[in-house]
Amino acid sequence: MWSRLRLGCLSLALLLPLASAASAATLGIDVGVGAGTPIHITPDLVEISPGIFTSSDSLTVTGSFELTWDLHLEGDPLISGSFTLHNLSPSTQPFTVGATLGVLALPAPTLMGGSVGNVIYTDLSDDGVTLSAAPFYEARIDGSTVQSLGSFVLGPASGVRPIESWGVPIPSALGPGVTSSIGVAFAFSLTGLDKVETPFAFEVVPVPEPASGALLALGLVGLQITRRRR
Repeated sequence: MWSRLRLGCLSLALLLPLASAASAATLGIDVGVGAGTPIHITPDLVEISPGIFTSSDSLTVTGSFELTWDLHLEGDPLISGSFTLHNLSPSTQPFTVGATLGVLALPAPTLMGGSVGNVIYTDLSDDGVTLSAAPFYEARIDGSTVQSLGSFVLGPASGVRPIESWGVPIPSALGPGVTSSIGVAFAFSLTGLDKVETPFAFEVVPVPEPASGALLALGLVGLQITRRRR
């Protein structure tokens, strides 16, 4: 009996960190205009399955912008989805938009990868649209940029900028450990009354270790043996 109990405890001890990592996600969204102080919000998350969350909402500042987001989040960690920003001013404005996912720590090294696009820029003012950036997308770990993509000037007709990826196959680029967060940040200038929609993704995973894999396999076998003996 004691051997079965010890085996079951070992199995749970090996699997509990995975559940803890899945439940640790928190989200912060920041949006700024020009040199002004960015607006920070902490939207509610909807857990659609263990460790997997969504967030869909919008923020409007009258006469300045409307920001809409539809995000998919995983605590292992992964952040993906899309931002749509509508410039409500008649003048060109510079914007910053960022999302930060709070997670449990991952030791170095890690594997990383992500993408941005297809970016849709739309002329809603009937006088042409210009979307410019240098760079447009940044992937960040603990607030530090680990990858940037997209330096361009697009327009004046509405269009779509093709997807651009890194760490392909995603994730495969060697990266640092994670202390508390991963995130994405966008910086761009958009002409008055026009709109941009940008899908994106950023994922970080631990580098597989043979010893870790063996321990996890032992834990799973232990749970199975304990169930059969019952």
